[in-house]
Amino acid sequence: MQFRRHTDNSRVDPPRVNAFTLLLSYLIPADRRNAFLDWYAYLRWVDDFADEASVDATVQPFLNRQYLLLEGEGPCHHALLTSQERSLVSLIAENRIGGGVVLASLIRDMLDCIEFDARRRGILTSHERLRGYWLKEVRSYLSAIAWFCGIWQDGDPPGLRGAEGAKIVHVLRDLRKDIGGNQINVSCEEVAAFGISLERVIASTGEAEVGRWVAANARVARQMLWQGLEEVRGCSGLRYKLVVVLLITKYQCYVNPMLRDGLIATFGLCPYEFLTQFMRNLIVCFTGPPRSRRREVLDHPVVRPTSRARLALYSGLVVGTARSELADLYRSLGPARKKVGDAGRVRRRFRVACLLGRTAFEVV
Repeated sequence: MQFRRHTDNSRVDPPRVNAFTLLLSYLIPADRRNAFLDWYAYLRWVDDFADEASVDATVQPFLNRQYLLLEGEGPCHHALLTSQERSLVSLIAENRIGGGVVLASLIRDMLDCIEFDARRRGILTSHERLRGYWLKEVRSYLSAIAWFCGIWQDGDPPGLRGAEGAKIVHVLRDLRKDIGGNQINVSCEEVAAFGISLERVIASTGEAEVGRWVAANARVARQMLWQGLEEVRGCSGLRYKLVVVLLITKYQCYVNPMLRDGLIATFGLCPYEFLTQFMRNLIVCFTGPPRSRRREVLDHPVVRPTSRARLALYSGLVVGTARSELADLYRSLGPARKKVGDAGRVRRRFRVACLLGRTAFEVV
């Protein structure tokens, strides 16, 4: 491949390094902080170019050029490289001096995911293939953070389940914008199962069927985020653990309005909500989940009896109502009734169960 100076930088320079990424960078060891920012800025630049390229035919040659640079087969003269490409070459060279190939492999995985997104533009993809690339992307992302924090090891990084949930929330948040840009992040199976019309989604008239899909995926994502917190509890690296908790907190603040408002939700990080959720996650991460965590994760409402229902319950227990139900129980047991060891206990428990079943409750 003949290299020429890459000059089409008008859409993507300077690279986007947002405030949240800068916050995460302060948790990276100081000697690797600049490398972390270079890594993020480079991948953000490549992804922006692939998303914003006006002609799809220009994307693949651009990605091929990045693969060659990653393998060390690119031009040696820095005048032929952009600033982001020079950062990549320096980053990989420094990593290889120490005999490491981990970072190059992780960047290659991210380029594979970007290439996959570019090739499927305007095309529906199977659920297995789509989610497989999402998993590859978040695994590469978390593994790179673990490498920068100095705790990388073979296998899945701690908190991977939470990163999967964060990716789903990210897709749900940008759903309409992505579809408008011909990037379809809904699988063939989901389109058929939920009856989604992509044209109606773009025109903002398909809220009913898409709302059901968003709600279903948002509930799954929230469960994954909580599971990610539990996974990272056993991690020995404090810096990495705090980075994962911050990432999970960010996307928890996004998923809550989705569950409440659906497609009409407005997304933004409220400082008070973010700090409150962050402190709650720290407690879970360092001391274990509270007793109410399971109910909180599954979104079970707190159920309490009304005053009238409570009075009916107590009076029924005292005066011994539900006698007709007890008679039916004895008739159904027949000869086996004599073999019951503690008939009084069975009678009391059955009476309570009958009263609870007949009593009206309200959700508060």
